[in-house]
Amino acid sequence: MMILVSVLLPTNKVNQYLYKSIDSILNQEFTELELILVLNGSALEKKMELEARYINNIKVKILISKILHINHSLNIGIDHAVGKYIARMDADDIAHPDRISIQYKFLENNPQVVVCGSFFELINSDGVAIKQIKRKISTVEIRRSLIYRNPLCHPSVMFRCDDVRRVGGYLNGEYAEDYDLWVRLARDPKIEFANIPNYLLGYRSFSTGNSRGSKKAYQSISSTQWREWCRSGDPRWLFAAIMSLTKAVLIGS
Repeated sequence: MMILVSVLLPTNKVNQYLYKSIDSILNQEFTELELILVLNGSALEKKMELEARYINNIKVKILISKILHINHSLNIGIDHAVGKYIARMDADDIAHPDRISIQYKFLENNPQVVVCGSFFELINSDGVAIKQIKRKISTVEIRRSLIYRNPLCHPSVMFRCDDVRRVGGYLNGEYAEDYDLWVRLARDPKIEFANIPNYLLGYRSFSTGNSRGSKKAYQSISSTQWREWCRSGDPRWLFAAIMSLTKAVLIGS
């Protein structure tokens, strides 16, 4: 079977949401894909259960990481991926049936775009959409927003594997690892970003993890912005770092 897209899904828990997330990938219209599960934390205890459940499905690859940080799990997945493109997925979320097909075609038709996200829907515990979220579409808008915030929904993205490997993969600790990656990619002015104006992901309005919108996430974003200010001297990065740190303080107060 030819693999064109590797779907990367790290998880530290095995529960009903994970199985729904997995099913949403295995039921994609696009079939030339593999699903790479990277287990850590308490999910390691369910490795045999997952292997038994998907033993006859050649699309599923199960890996383990004994290091809890998500960036380590993501890099393990990237190392084992064989697809030209990598699609990110979280254990809380649901991919729409045409998600991979739409993003694959978009990247094939737009070779200058390295990272492609999408609009998404917030869903509740029952998987019911409760709100639609739009994002900036063009690379100019995304690059402008990137200084101050993360304009790409991480589990909605598909990116070119070789370009991400070239910049070293995910490097930034336990939180906001995606933001750090986008910022490093954006140093190359030839690289473009995009968000497809289609709702391709159901994003849980709560999270079984603890990183979405957390104090530590804003602290990590601030550290990336501070680094870029020190590197470039652009005062916008300094202002952005102060803003993110202020958000972290307000969340913790």
